[in-house]
Amino acid sequence: VKDGTFTNCDEDDGQIPDWSFEFEDVDLEQGDSVFAKNVWFQVRNQNIIPLPILQYPMPGARKTGFLMPTVGYDNVLGFQYQQDFFWAISPSEDLLVTPQILSNRGLGGSLAYRYILNRRSKGNWLINSLYDTEVNRNRLQITGSHGQQINEDVNIQMQINYASDRSLLQDLSNSGVFRALPSQTSTVNVTKRLPSGSAYLKAQYLQPLNSGGQDTFQRLPEIGHRYTSLSPNGTFIVDVDTQFVHFWREQGFQISRLAVMPNISTQGLHLGHVVGLRPQMKIREVFYSHGRASSQDSFQERGTFWLGFEALSSLSRRFPLGQGHRLRHTIEPSLFYEYVPS
Repeated sequence: VKDGTFTNCDEDDGQIPDWSFEFEDVDLEQGDSVFAKNVWFQVRNQNIIPLPILQYPMPGARKTGFLMPTVGYDNVLGFQYQQDFFWAISPSEDLLVTPQILSNRGLGGSLAYRYILNRRSKGNWLINSLYDTEVNRNRLQITGSHGQQINEDVNIQMQINYASDRSLLQDLSNSGVFRALPSQTSTVNVTKRLPSGSAYLKAQYLQPLNSGGQDTFQRLPEIGHRYTSLSPNGTFIVDVDTQFVHFWREQGFQISRLAVMPNISTQGLHLGHVVGLRPQMKIREVFYSHGRASSQDSFQERGTFWLGFEALSSLSRRFPLGQGHRLRHTIEPSLFYEYVPS
């Protein structure tokens, strides 16, 4: 193409794009890049920056190469410089390598890896590392997630957040939210659908940051099961939720808890097909056991029940908007009463 313009802005015909490139000569490789000579970078059709040569990736084209560097200054970390290098490993995975200089704290960098193994499996991981000259040691933060569906019934979800020391985020993070975090959590959760319900296996590790220590309880493991059954006439629904958790910690006694909660409710009850009625009843029974060697009462039980009654209705009307379009307005008032013994 000779003597033309190029932009990615989504503008209607006749509108001036927010930015564009005006060129003398350009070669276009479809699905790849634009190569241009004697270019002006324009803002609202005004020449701003001259460029003797330009290579610009087409939308959706991922290219290996260096990205624009980031330069900044922080009154705690000092002068900051980072240079990103993007590696397009394959159409379904990439790696971002970012060396970093902090004049007041040392040298470090990060690795950000993203991948899609198939339609049911994907994840992303970020590793930040720094040799902190103020404390003369390496400091590391690992953050990542992975999700994988083994088959139609089994699903695995993983979330990892781990710091090499408890004060890392408080000392080095640019975010006030992260600096104030009391802890960070890592979990692995496996769920399975069953013919009449579902089951799961979960492990949770809570890493203390600003508070807590070796006496912090961890859920290692947690096992849950839900059973659902519908009566033959479809009026009654019976659910039974069962959960077992072992609370483990490095120091101090440990606790195991078993909770069973059956629930029975109805559906299809109504008053003149205008007001729907749904009574419910739940019973919760919890059993505790801990490893205190000096306690004679190492096993405890606690139970309660819950009653609920819901009445609801629905008022709906459609308003014509012309040309076959309509707006539906719905109001759903409901009244709920519950009773829990003190």
